[in-house]
Amino acid sequence: MEKTTKYIDLSPLGKCRRILVFLADFFIAFILGLALFSLGCYPISKTVPSVKQAQQIEKEGQDEKRNLLFSSNLLSKTEDRKNDDTSSIMEYSSLLFLKGQLTDGSNDYFKNYYIDIKKRTMEDLQEIYNHTSSNVFFEADEDKRKRKDNYREEFLPLLDEKDELTEKGKTDLTYFKNSFFALRYGNRLKDRGSEENKGEFFTAFQNADKKRKQGQKNFDYSIVIGSLIAFFLSSRICFFLVPLIHKRGKTLGRRARKVDRINVNGFRVLSRGKRCYSFVLNRLFTLPYLIFLPCFYISFTQLFSFLTLSISLCGLVLDLVSLVFLLINSLNRSFSDWLSSSVLISSADYEHLPRSMQ
Repeated sequence: MEKTTKYIDLSPLGKCRRILVFLADFFIAFILGLALFSLGCYPISKTVPSVKQAQQIEKEGQDEKRNLLFSSNLLSKTEDRKNDDTSSIMEYSSLLFLKGQLTDGSNDYFKNYYIDIKKRTMEDLQEIYNHTSSNVFFEADEDKRKRKDNYREEFLPLLDEKDELTEKGKTDLTYFKNSFFALRYGNRLKDRGSEENKGEFFTAFQNADKKRKQGQKNFDYSIVIGSLIAFFLSSRICFFLVPLIHKRGKTLGRRARKVDRINVNGFRVLSRGKRCYSFVLNRLFTLPYLIFLPCFYISFTQLFSFLTLSISLCGLVLDLVSLVFLLINSLNRSFSDWLSSSVLISSADYEHLPRSMQ
């Protein structure tokens, strides 16, 4: 009997589809990690005594700083106790400062700071105003500040509860609060370390700030540990347990995209040993989402101050290398595919393989 040879055409996934498979696995793992952190790691960490103590120390330090600013007439307490966060206090104080400039000069926090505490002269204060980039509200005078007439007229309705600012007045007020007042106030706090700042106020302020930072640092450690635990659990579930259980070793992303991973030499699905190796690779290439796991509980800028930043950056570098490798590889394999001696094909193509090869 004459033997016949049958040829089967297998095509690797296209480059775009290969990238989509990676993104599917990446975001599934990220969402699971986010859920594990939000529902497990973070709530549990807050019950740990050392974490509670760190939060208490941070709060005490923050309260000491605020009370020192209040008692030194450098900020004003809000009338509403429920809105006593930093942004509300700054907004309330900026309005009092502006109203004072329109009337009797009261609540002049900058004058209190530079003249009363730092013992500067009015000429020094005027020079500071002149060198503030966002200062479009005050003109220089010989011995005092003078409001520009056009802005004075715009802001006068603030003194009458029955009156209302114009649309331009509201825009200028927002700029005044967010740019001029906030910027000038922030710059004022930056010069605490100079030689002239050795008085009682600065010593007390620096001690309170150190206390706050120490409490925050200890609390940040708990965030980092919780993020790492959530990452290891989510990556283990998505890239180890699920493929290990599945008959053809599919991850959730590959199941959704109807894709199979086969050995590049034998055209068979990866053995369980190879799947474990692939799990290690997938964990490395999904490191970038680690930094974003606590995103709902801390500020965006804080995310980039943690130890997890350097870990995530290493993962990002690996992903970029893998992307370049994929773009130049003839079989559209990523760097992780090459390391695991595998290639991705559609599930439809896999079904065409003879049973003996499957």
